[in-house]
Amino acid sequence: IAGQKAHNGWWIPIIFLPVLLFYAFRKIVEIINEQYDDSEDFRDALRRWAEIIQKTATTPRAAKRLINKLRFYAMMSRALKSANKATVPENVLVAFGVNEHLIKYQAVERGGKKATDFRYEGLKGIDHREGALRQDINDLERELRDQPEIFRYLSSTVKMEGQESDKSRSEEHTS
Repeated sequence: IAGQKAHNGWWIPIIFLPVLLFYAFRKIVEIINEQYDDSEDFRDALRRWAEIIQKTATTPRAAKRLINKLRFYAMMSRALKSANKATVPENVLVAFGVNEHLIKYQAVERGGKKATDFRYEGLKGIDHREGALRQDINDLERELRDQPEIFRYLSSTVKMEGQESDKSRSEEHTS
């Protein structure tokens, strides 16, 4: 039509693009800054097992590495729970991670010989008289029996290296 200007709308994205970029950037910053706190159950389980962790983690770095591994297990369990998959109580995850740690620690104590029974070997040296630890161990044994695939998966996700070198370093410092 003569006298009419062509109106193709090219200016619309230019107006909305900065707004869209602003909200996308804000969401990315929000995701990056999101922090997860340990649950009360997890902290309680760590308190119960703290003495054993302290005795067997030969250096502060080894203790921190183990606690981070336990936190990772708890996060994996929460992810399974949010995906409506089978999950494991956090006290059981702590007992399981400490058991894994004890197996490796005891192997170092035996000169590198591996434990024979993954489920219980690490826990054999623990004083089971305390009720809460005994309950955690009973819960672990039940969950290992009922859901072994979760524990196989968890143990395959984290490989903790350096425990042997941590032990030899601590022995060098005491010599």
